[in-house]
Amino acid sequence: MWKTVPWALNPSAKSPTNHLLDILADVPGFLEDEKTIKQANDGGLRKSLRSRVEQRLQDVYQWRWAWESRNPRAAFEVSTRTSAQMPSSEIPRGLETSLIYTTWLQASEICLYNAVLIWLLSFLGELRPAAFAYLSPSLSASFKPSHPSPLLLPGQVRSLRQPAMEICRSFQYLLDSFAESGETPLSWLMPISLAYYIVQEDREYVGWIRMRLDGCKGKAELPAYKGV
Repeated sequence: MWKTVPWALNPSAKSPTNHLLDILADVPGFLEDEKTIKQANDGGLRKSLRSRVEQRLQDVYQWRWAWESRNPRAAFEVSTRTSAQMPSSEIPRGLETSLIYTTWLQASEICLYNAVLIWLLSFLGELRPAAFAYLSPSLSASFKPSHPSPLLLPGQVRSLRQPAMEICRSFQYLLDSFAESGETPLSWLMPISLAYYIVQEDREYVGWIRMRLDGCKGKAELPAYKGV
């Protein structure tokens, strides 16, 4: 009810971010069901959970196509900024270029989308080993990409690492423009924390994330800094 009542009189006022947060709000329930399945080997619950996760994956893919239609040419690639601590020769593979967006909100929405996608594909990977053969919905006749995009589109993701890397490639722009956004750090803390969990076995990427976070208020509470 709380997902619909606040916008009952004006559904169009619900922002793209709020639509993503509606999907993210289902994650705690999915985690509880996943725990029950592992403990009780409940086949019926497994089938039900898989169906719900697949539906939410369809929802998030539809969200992404709609976002692409509303935000053509929202991002472009630039060479990743280097420093004395991170010369170009030490930039991890895949992070040689960074993503720059037209607006901070676009970057925030794409990072949140990737975080939600990581959650859903993680669940599906547990419930159905062939998760990454799972096709995205077909493009509607009303939307045909007319330009190449550096951003991942539905159907292009074949591993959890891909959305995690897109979060990392967007992160410097988020940090640089955050002060002017008027948002709270929570808008980017969750996505970069999820990206960290995906790459945490690779010291190069962990070091890159920590370097980008140096100087951020509250960094000690982030997973990337636990035990450091």
